[in-house]
Amino acid sequence: MNSSLVLCYFHVFLLTNYLVLFVTFIVFVLIDGHFLVTLELEIIDGQYRACHPKKWARHFVGKIFVFIDALKYSAIPFCILLILSILIIQRVFHAEYISAQLQNLRPLNNYRQYSLASSPSCTTQSSTLAASTTHTNLLTSNTRVGRRVTFMLLSVSIAFCVFSAPMSLMQIVQ
Repeated sequence: MNSSLVLCYFHVFLLTNYLVLFVTFIVFVLIDGHFLVTLELEIIDGQYRACHPKKWARHFVGKIFVFIDALKYSAIPFCILLILSILIIQRVFHAEYISAQLQNLRPLNNYRQYSLASSPSCTTQSSTLAASTTHTNLLTSNTRVGRRVTFMLLSVSIAFCVFSAPMSLMQIVQ
């Protein structure tokens, strides 16, 4: 490999890393940057330190930010997971529908393949049937793994939705 090409890849790698760090920093500043402006350190009785909202920001921190916090950490992830879970369930049902249609067509295709491949030789027929059986077993195995992964994803999503919904509602009601 050419050294200038390696150097170019290295620079692209560095730029990508810096971009990811910058975007991460901006996201964190947008989420929690208000703490730098709205809070102050108060010294109580000359020895205790407490972090309290500034006088002009007490209404924002006490009343408004509670809703923003509930949206950030509970309601928005809840809605996103709910929508994506519904989309996953729709895709699973659609895939099962297509699979059922293909299962109805498969015996016809196997018959055609068997009749086209049939010859006086027994080895040709048995190898064609063995290849068809191996292909069917591989598809069944992939389908089983796909269903397990889908079930796991939906379980985690639904568990998050069930366990985070009360917290979202409690934060909004209070």
